[in-house]
Amino acid sequence: MKYVPGLIPDHSKVDKFSGLDYSTLVKRPGWWMFCSYLGAVCFLMAALAHIFSRFWEGFFFLILGLVLLPGVHNALEKRLRFSFTWLIKTVFCLVLLGTISIMSNGYDKEEQLANAELKKQEAREAYEKEQAEIAAEKEAQARKDSLNKYMSLARADMKSSHFSTAVHFFNKALLYTDTGKSYILSQRANSYFKAGKYGEAINDYTDLIESGAEVSSHLYERARCYEKSGNRQEAVNDLKEAIKLGNAEAEKLHEKINPLKRRIAYYVTRCCDGSTSSAKGRGACSHHGGVCNWNDPVYEEYRKY
Repeated sequence: MKYVPGLIPDHSKVDKFSGLDYSTLVKRPGWWMFCSYLGAVCFLMAALAHIFSRFWEGFFFLILGLVLLPGVHNALEKRLRFSFTWLIKTVFCLVLLGTISIMSNGYDKEEQLANAELKKQEAREAYEKEQAEIAAEKEAQARKDSLNKYMSLARADMKSSHFSTAVHFFNKALLYTDTGKSYILSQRANSYFKAGKYGEAINDYTDLIESGAEVSSHLYERARCYEKSGNRQEAVNDLKEAIKLGNAEAEKLHEKINPLKRRIAYYVTRCCDGSTSSAKGRGACSHHGGVCNWNDPVYEEYRKY
């Protein structure tokens, strides 16, 4: 039955549980209900798919889905007292779908602009990265060329015994390397040593020893510097450490600057048969052939350092 304005509803047809007045509603055929549910489900799924990325599209799909639910449009018919015919429903759906289509085009244009800007940004970043790599390669090659140049000059000066100038070029070379500093430092220390600048050489060898580079060899070289500068105690200390590490050259230098010596430790009474006696008066060595030397020295070995 359709609602007729001014008609007093038959309260016997009011559902006491839902409150719906069936006298104002039209009975829907089964196919109509099926299509309503199907459309509602489709639009609700579309709303779920769009509402988090394209809010207003999802919102209008949600309205479409809710309105197509039979329970919702029955409630609207009761509330607004009209019949939700297929014509009204079609027009309503077309208006909302048209709105969604317009909004979708807007979203698509925004995404296209965003994608185009993203591609431009990626292209700029790729170009900047490529330029940075090219610049880094050029800088690395320039550093390598400078390093090779100064090392060649330093070696030439060392060969011609211009050790002070060689030190200058080794200093320049150190500015252009990050991985080969130990070798350059050892060469500079050697130049300092040959130039008679033992304090500077000691500083370089100390840095090398602390870095753990060829400790045995650099201990030996530092000991030579200490020995040349007159600090034999420090030289001996370094040589002893180098000897513990198996450095044969250090052992030879140690024997040279800190040789083994002998000195008298005390005197004994030497009997003629080679034995000793603690007696100092008569009777000493009486059973050992007599006294041959009352003050026979006993020696001990020692090193100065």
